[in-house]
Amino acid sequence: DEGLLPARTAGEIADARNRGRIAVLFGPVGARATGDSLGVLRALHGLGLRVLSLHGTSWAGPAGLTRFGEEVVREMNRLGVLPDLTDASARTVRRVLDVSRAPVLFSRSAARALRPHPANLPDDLLAEVGAAGGLCLVPLTAEQTGPTVRDVADHLDHVRRTAGPECVGLSGTYDTGAAHPQELPDTSGYPKLVAELLRRGWSEPEVGLLTWGNIQRVLRGADFTARAARHRRPPSTATLTDLDGTGH
Repeated sequence: DEGLLPARTAGEIADARNRGRIAVLFGPVGARATGDSLGVLRALHGLGLRVLSLHGTSWAGPAGLTRFGEEVVREMNRLGVLPDLTDASARTVRRVLDVSRAPVLFSRSAARALRPHPANLPDDLLAEVGAAGGLCLVPLTAEQTGPTVRDVADHLDHVRRTAGPECVGLSGTYDTGAAHPQELPDTSGYPKLVAELLRRGWSEPEVGLLTWGNIQRVLRGADFTARAARHRRPPSTATLTDLDGTGH
């Protein structure tokens, strides 16, 4: 109770920081948790969910989004739930970028040009994410970014150049059990990473975007989109059977 504080919006995250707490944003949750139901999605949102991973379902898979998948994204926009596209297929990523009126994020994706991990993003997708104002959170895992602080900085540099300084952030991934780069075993290593970035010519405002500003921008964008969308459309009553002609 004295260290953590649940948060659902950018404002609540700022409030947690101002109170000396660590904000906990609920998510990402896998799309399967919705049971292919927009009603369940709304219930999860009511319980605090703010990030949903779009992969591993019949409506968000290798072939991309189906009509129902597009309706899920629109309902997420109306609610203020961010699409997490890490592990999503390239077709799904591109269709979500077309359909979503809110920013998207990748909760743990680095640069595939530097390390060919399946969750890492190729340069063409990184550029599209940057053009759409999305956010790529680079994970601090040896498997995806490499074994040293310099390797992590290389990925951050690459994402910054390809997508833009407003579209790169950090994903500690300290809750996954994965091996971490040397000198980054936990968040106490962050100053070493920041020092490396400053040595490479990152400005202090760019470091501020990386560590705080970019995630705040994305959360504010989701909140703004949700408020506008709720004025335009009521809760969706669409079902998987109605739109895709199939069910489970």
